[in-house]
Amino acid sequence: MSGYAALAPFRVRSYRFQWPADLCTAWALEMETIILGWYVLVESGSVLMLTIFGALLTMLVDGGRRGHASAVTGAQPRTAPSPWRDLKEGIAYVWRTPQLLAAMSVAALVNLTAFPLTGGLMPYIARDLFHLDQQGLGWMVASFSCGAFIGSVCLSVFGARVQPARMMLATCVVWYLCLLGFAFSTYLPLALLLLLGAGLAQSVSMITLAIMLLRTSEERFRGRIMGVRMLAIYPLPLGLLIAGAMIPAIGFRLTATILVVAGLMMTAGVALAWRTHLVHRDAIGNAH
Repeated sequence: MSGYAALAPFRVRSYRFQWPADLCTAWALEMETIILGWYVLVESGSVLMLTIFGALLTMLVDGGRRGHASAVTGAQPRTAPSPWRDLKEGIAYVWRTPQLLAAMSVAALVNLTAFPLTGGLMPYIARDLFHLDQQGLGWMVASFSCGAFIGSVCLSVFGARVQPARMMLATCVVWYLCLLGFAFSTYLPLALLLLLGAGLAQSVSMITLAIMLLRTSEERFRGRIMGVRMLAIYPLPLGLLIAGAMIPAIGFRLTATILVVAGLMMTAGVALAWRTHLVHRDAIGNAH
C-alpha cells in the first residue's frame, strides 16, 4: 500500500469507511437512473420524454443542507457563511484566471455535447438502435464504466507524470472520436469497445481537468473553484433536451454527428484561444 501515493488516503481509518460508502451511493444512483430511464422509454416510446427525464436527474439536484455540520457539532461561526458570496468570489477568480476559465469551458462543452450520448440517451441507443433488452443496456453502460475505471486507475498510478492541460485536450478529442465511431457502429462488440475507449478518455480528460484546477489555483480558493466546477454540469440537461428534440426530426446518427463536430470545434477553439496557458509544454496549465 505504501508504494503508491494514490493509496495513501486509505491509511486513514475514516477514509476507508467513506470511500466504499461513496462508491455504493454513486452505484445506486447510476442504477436508479438507468432503470428509470429504461422504464420511461418503454412506457412512453418517446426519446424526447427520455431526455426530459434525464434533464430533470440534473436540474433538481438538491444543493441544500448547508450548515448541517454546525448544527450537529454546536459550533457557531463568528461570521455567518454566505454561499452566494463564496460563489461570486469563485466565479470572479475563475474569470480572471485564464487556465481556470479554459478548464471550465471544457467542462461545460463536454456536458453539453458529449455526456448526453453516453448518459440519458443510452436506453434509447440500446433498445431502438441495437435492439437490445435490459441486459444489453447493462453491457453498454458497463463498457463505458469499465473504461472510466481503467482511466482512473492509470491516472492514480501515473498522474504525477502527465501534463494536465495537454492531456485534458488530447483525451477530450479521443473521447469525441470514440463517440462518433460508436454512433455509426452497427456491430455490437465494436460498439462496446468504442464505449470502453470513450469511458477511458472521458475519465482521463475530466480528472486531468480537476488536477489542473487544483494545481494552478490559490489554496484558499480551491473549495470555491471546485464548487464552480460543479456548476459546469448544468449544460447537460440543455444538451439532452436538444438531442431529444433533434433525434425524431433528423435521426440519432446525424444528431450525434452534429454534437460531436460541435464539441470538437469548441475544444479546438479553447485550445487556440488559451494556447499559451494550455498547449505549450511550459504553460501554467501543465505545471507539475
